[in-house]
Amino acid sequence: MSKLKFIHVGTGSFGMYWGRNIIPKVAPFAECVAAADIDPEALNDFKALSLLPDDKHYHSLRDALSENECDFITVVVMPGDRMPIIDLAIEFGVDVLCEKPAAGTMDDYVTIYRKMKAAGRKIAVTMSHRYEREKQTLERMVKSGAYGKLNFLYGRLAMQRAKYRNRRYDGGDPLMRTPYHKARRDLSEGVIHEYDTLRGVAGCDASKVFCRYWQFEPGDGSEINPSASLSVVTMENGVRCLVEHSYAYAVTANGWGNEHFRAECSNATIIADNRKVTVMSGMGLPYPEKADMPLAEGEYFDHALLIRDFCAWLNGGPEPQTSLEDNMQCAALTFAALESAFCEKEIDVQEFLRRHMEK
Repeated sequence: MSKLKFIHVGTGSFGMYWGRNIIPKVAPFAECVAAADIDPEALNDFKALSLLPDDKHYHSLRDALSENECDFITVVVMPGDRMPIIDLAIEFGVDVLCEKPAAGTMDDYVTIYRKMKAAGRKIAVTMSHRYEREKQTLERMVKSGAYGKLNFLYGRLAMQRAKYRNRRYDGGDPLMRTPYHKARRDLSEGVIHEYDTLRGVAGCDASKVFCRYWQFEPGDGSEINPSASLSVVTMENGVRCLVEHSYAYAVTANGWGNEHFRAECSNATIIADNRKVTVMSGMGLPYPEKADMPLAEGEYFDHALLIRDFCAWLNGGPEPQTSLEDNMQCAALTFAALESAFCEKEIDVQEFLRRHMEK
């Protein structure tokens, strides 16, 4: 596989995470040749990482694309700011690797999908949590069939409210002060990872979703109205799922990257929790009463795995599981859950997707 070149777009908080933890790790197969951000302070902070020569930091993505040859761009800006970046990528004939969600609404997802298809460009979304080591261990164990038929899945993202106050609710964006827009952000930027991981373990797309979303009040011990939700998802193969999220608890039980997933198979329960995997069974041998399992082996996991697979695709390899073609299903489940939360009805996910694709 030939080494590819990319421009990193978005050097703010998570863009800095890319600079510290992701870009150096993928250097064997993907070289960052420039970075761009309209925020001078964010760009200067990224420059301090010394990943690039000083003159390869740009306030204008157009300038960066004009002055640097690249194969693709990485997009790590807020979902609502991505459409002009997609347009520039198409104009300059480069492919796109985008942080999740690819867009802030289902309509924008469809617009990006159509634009990239019409231009003949490739785009994938970094649904990284599903590809963390313990989640891949869980998925592989279930799909092996060694523990019997999969019957039920449970996922939980549960965090202490105080630690996420500034990040979630005091960002200065007036839209985040309305229940609908808070819910949209919570589901599409947080719970989407749980939905996608369960899709992977179940091995199919979602059929139906019913979501209850609420905000805590001051009397519940909070001053900032943090949120929680419960989603009941039925997969197309009949597997039922329950997804719990909260940014409102008194303690973090399962934070970012340390989520809890449980797979109930006919012969055993498999649990991935805080980076460990455990199997439990009361069915007798050969199933253990309780055993910690070795984690899946592999050279790369998380973002690095997704970027490697994306580069392989651009080099003529197979389309990755995180291509936008597949991610449209994850988006449909996420935004159908949002619709369910506010109409208080179960939503047919595939009909929801068709409805938006036919607009």
